[in-house]
Amino acid sequence: MIYNFIKKNKALDFINKSNDVFQVRSLSPALREILIIYIIFLLQVLFVWVFSHYSLSIDLLCPWVCFLFVTKSKARSFFLGFVATSFLEAQLVYPAFFFYSSYFSLWLFTTTMRSYVSWKQAFPWVIFLPIAQFWLAFLEILILSLKLNSFDVLLFNHNSSILIRILVTFVAVPLFLKLRIDMETWEEFS
Repeated sequence: MIYNFIKKNKALDFINKSNDVFQVRSLSPALREILIIYIIFLLQVLFVWVFSHYSLSIDLLCPWVCFLFVTKSKARSFFLGFVATSFLEAQLVYPAFFFYSSYFSLWLFTTTMRSYVSWKQAFPWVIFLPIAQFWLAFLEILILSLKLNSFDVLLFNHNSSILIRILVTFVAVPLFLKLRIDMETWEEFS
C-alpha cells in the first residue's frame, strides 16, 4: 500500500524498484567528482597525516585537482577547485585564504595554457604536475616563513617535504595516464 502510494505520487523518484530490490539511481557527474575529491582528501588527512603525526607532507589532492583543471570546463573546474580548497582550508592551520589563492593561481595558469598544449601526450603531464606541486610548496614555504619570520630554518625543514611531494607526483603521473577517459564524455576545453 505504501509502495503504491509512493509510486503513484512519485514522492521518491530517485528510488527505482526492479526485481523487488530498491536501487538508488546513479550519482550526477558533478556530485561524483565532489565525492572523489572528498575521498582523496580523507585519505590524505586520515592515513598520510594522522599516521605520520603531521610530519610527512604529501599532497594527494593537488594532482587530482590539476587533472580536473585540465579535463573539465572552466566553470566546473573552478567549482571543483573551490570545493577542494574549502576542504583544505577547513582542515589545516595556515593563514586565511592561503589555499584559495594558491589553487586559484594554479587554476588561472592551467586554464590559460591548456588550449596551447596537447594533453593527449604524456610529456605535458610529466612536466605540469611536478611544477604544480613545486608552486604550491614554494607558496607554502614563502607564507610560513613570512609568518614565522625565519626563512632559513623553515627552508631547511621543508626541503624534504618538497622532494617528497615532487616524488609522489612522479608516482601519480603514470596513474593518471593510465586512466582511460572516454573522449566523448570529456567536456570541451573552452
